[in-house]
Amino acid sequence: MLYDYCNKHYVPHKKTGFASPFPFPAHRDSRLTQWLGKWIVAQTPEQLSALEGVYKHGRAHGIPLRWISSDEAAAREPHIRAAAGALESPETGIIDSHALMQSLLGELVEAGGDVSLGTRVTSLSPLVGGGYKVTTASGKESVEITTDVVVNAAGLGAVDICNMLLPEERHRKAYYCRGNYYVPLNRPPPVGTLIYPAPVPGHAGLGTHLTMDMGGNFRFGPDAEWIDDPSDVAATEAGMAEAKEAIETYLPGISELRPDYAGIRPKLKPRHEGGVAKVDFWIKEEDGHEGFVNLLGIESPGMFY
Repeated sequence: MLYDYCNKHYVPHKKTGFASPFPFPAHRDSRLTQWLGKWIVAQTPEQLSALEGVYKHGRAHGIPLRWISSDEAAAREPHIRAAAGALESPETGIIDSHALMQSLLGELVEAGGDVSLGTRVTSLSPLVGGGYKVTTASGKESVEITTDVVVNAAGLGAVDICNMLLPEERHRKAYYCRGNYYVPLNRPPPVGTLIYPAPVPGHAGLGTHLTMDMGGNFRFGPDAEWIDDPSDVAATEAGMAEAKEAIETYLPGISELRPDYAGIRPKLKPRHEGGVAKVDFWIKEEDGHEGFVNLLGIESPGMFY
């Protein structure tokens, strides 16, 4: 659906990869056989076995996935190390996320919607007979809005807004995990596929993976750095040595990195409880509050997955 939207609205995007001599299964659309998509690579039999759960989950939801042997991986991406094999997602691609947001903004405005940037929600309360009153502040100006439906998609501030409405016994606590991205200082070898390491149980993210922008420039990340201040988005070198070690497992030869940018993941569990697969996105109309929908713990994969 996202590819269809991008084609219709001229949002820059592409399915990553070079032309491939390896055919996909017969049921695949022939137009897609030239792209390589994304790999999750395994270096040990144990990691390959761990990917079985990813494969079963994806296939149960109709996602096209296929196994790649270490020999096929070496032939297609000779610079990538996948000693035990890899799981391929041929549908995966990249997108100009800023252009996507601009396109969605344009559609919203055309449909009569309003966007108020730099506006803070100061209170949220139920109305007698149904609906809600939302009070906002922008500078010294305060505005009250009444509405039947509130969708709380406030990202890093979503838990705070949730706690304005729900009773104290249902309050939540927000946790924050910064993800730093790094760029290589030396010229990287040619790679045309997004590369993810096998997931590590208990890790706060999906591992330090190889991604690229629309211009083909490499970035590695994000790492996982737990922080207390969600406004602290400055990229740091705190996890760079560990990132180098992770990258070395699947792409040897990246000798020097520098921090590029960082983002903050909103977490619903603390450091030792907030690992991958331990907690999922919270998307729910809250009991006893008709028309109030919470979107909590929506980490970066929520935009594309």
